[in-house]
Amino acid sequence: MFCYVVLLAIDPVDRIIQSFSNWMGFGFGVTRIPESILHALIPWIGANVLHLASPITVFTNGSGDTTFDWVLVATNLAVAAVGAIAWSVFDRKRLEYERFWAWLQYGARVLLALELLSYGLDKVIPLQFGVLSPSRALTPLGFESRIGVLWDFMAASPLYTMFAGAAETLGGIVLLFPRLVTLGALIAFGCMVNVFVLNLAYDVPVKLLSLHLALLSALILVPALPRLVDLLVRARPADAIAVKPLIDGGRRDGLLTYATLAMVAIYAGYVIVGSVRMLTAESVYVDPAAPLYGMWRVESFEPRHAAPGSVPDDKSWQWLAVDSTAYGAIIYRDGYKQPVSLAYDSAKHVLALFKGREGAPEARFTVTPSRAGDSILEGELGGDAIRMRIVRVPISMMEQGIHLVKEHAH
Repeated sequence: MFCYVVLLAIDPVDRIIQSFSNWMGFGFGVTRIPESILHALIPWIGANVLHLASPITVFTNGSGDTTFDWVLVATNLAVAAVGAIAWSVFDRKRLEYERFWAWLQYGARVLLALELLSYGLDKVIPLQFGVLSPSRALTPLGFESRIGVLWDFMAASPLYTMFAGAAETLGGIVLLFPRLVTLGALIAFGCMVNVFVLNLAYDVPVKLLSLHLALLSALILVPALPRLVDLLVRARPADAIAVKPLIDGGRRDGLLTYATLAMVAIYAGYVIVGSVRMLTAESVYVDPAAPLYGMWRVESFEPRHAAPGSVPDDKSWQWLAVDSTAYGAIIYRDGYKQPVSLAYDSAKHVLALFKGREGAPEARFTVTPSRAGDSILEGELGGDAIRMRIVRVPISMMEQGIHLVKEHAH
């Protein structure tokens, strides 16, 4: 168990050190050299030991569930098993490892707390799932990936997102106090099992990480299991759990706890500052105060110098979404969704759209709003003169609030 937890901890610890040191300007990571070794070793194991049908050429990226990651887990399990057998043989006269077990529990608690705080605070400051924008709401449900459905579901309710993040953050904080470890591990286990099932059900490629975090929570709960069974299953009184000493059971253990709390508090501060900065930067992508913000249905799309209806479906607009002064999306009549960059001149009421971040505009229109709530766009699209009428459509998912009293189901 110890060998596997140590191997498991290398990557997240390095990730935390790397991101934190980058923020401080040091750019230091502890596994940059071993990583290059693994990128050669794991593909070799896949080809020569496991005899995989295809060579491993993709390494850990946005997905933590690549073939490389699964083979790495299998390799870690094999190395840990060999290490455990060798350890048992060479130290076979020793019958207990109470102090060693206490340190293993301590390391698991700190590692789990750091991961919970990282993911939890990114939900408390609703950043992880982003903001549900008009262009996101434009995508028909049937065209969404399962991951997209989950991300939109979470983004649609910042309140629930923050609640889920608060639960993870609470578990991470409580785990750091020796006398509250069982409570913290129970909170963490509930959160991580839920996250793992969501990742599994919606095919989010963080299944391995969430599963390992749930197993770490279970490992921390092991000493409390007999008492929990007595209390929750047998309805019997449960004795207090004695806190195992790490150093001397007294002042030095207390200093270690305070030092751990200080270290984690610094890391949490780093996460909060980074999340707030990123959330502020997100305003360039979603800004409800932007002119034309919202979802617009194209009621008519008329070329000036061609017969009505002569524009092919892959060129004719069906929907326009404006997320901010800089970004939006178009859905054509053939169903294709095209993200676009925007530039709106409020003084001249001129809207320019770009398919890319740079280059000449794909379209440039003069916008004339009417009292009826619609707008007329006249200008050029791909060199053709176009006149269209657009009507703003309410986005129920984004505009409906929370009602404690609700007379109807919808």
